[in-house]
Amino acid sequence: MSEQEWSFFDALVSALAAIEDVTKGRQAKVAMKGGGEYRYSYSNIDDVLDAVKPCLAAHGLAVMQNTRGGPGGIGVQTIVIGKDGSRMESDWLDLKGGTAQECGSAITYARRYSLQSFLGIATDDDDGAAASRPAPARQQPQQASAPQRPVVAPRTHEEAAMRDLIATVEQPTRDQVIRAFKREFGATLQDLAPEHHERAHVWLEGQIARAQLAAQGIQTDDAPHPSD
Repeated sequence: MSEQEWSFFDALVSALAAIEDVTKGRQAKVAMKGGGEYRYSYSNIDDVLDAVKPCLAAHGLAVMQNTRGGPGGIGVQTIVIGKDGSRMESDWLDLKGGTAQECGSAITYARRYSLQSFLGIATDDDDGAAASRPAPARQQPQQASAPQRPVVAPRTHEEAAMRDLIATVEQPTRDQVIRAFKREFGATLQDLAPEHHERAHVWLEGQIARAQLAAQGIQTDDAPHPSD
């Protein structure tokens, strides 16, 4: 490794050590297709950049993001550059998109996701990706825990929306909804084929609404039951 590369990575390590996790300080209210509404907390790309840019700049670094589009959707790449011309690039994060509005939303989501994952930044309640995976097996005494599957980027805008939606649900209702999802579609959200995402999104909105009514003592015929 050259002296220039050593200098770049030394500055990057110092900058990353100074970056604090991002707090989800914004509130959103979303009307559901099946009726009713839900609220959730979130952070957007501006919040992440506000946390990242000053720390990078203090060590002679900057961040930029490239975007690309095509018939299948959009892509985002994050790049950290130094004053001496050194640079480090992330892999391209590609998401499917249809209408202009869907592509715009996908780009915003992909920019935040790429920036956070590339620089190792967490939020105080990361975006529900873990909730869309099967729960890991419980660790037994003197036994190694089962290997966990890596968190992967959402493949479609609908999948990203479902992850955020699942993240709004408190336990134990969240686990009940996830089990009901797997029974309904025969797969977890992470494994569900993209062509089923739109139908799954509509189903999930209704299921969560019924689960929240059940939690308030208003029982419906098909709300997830605590014993599910």
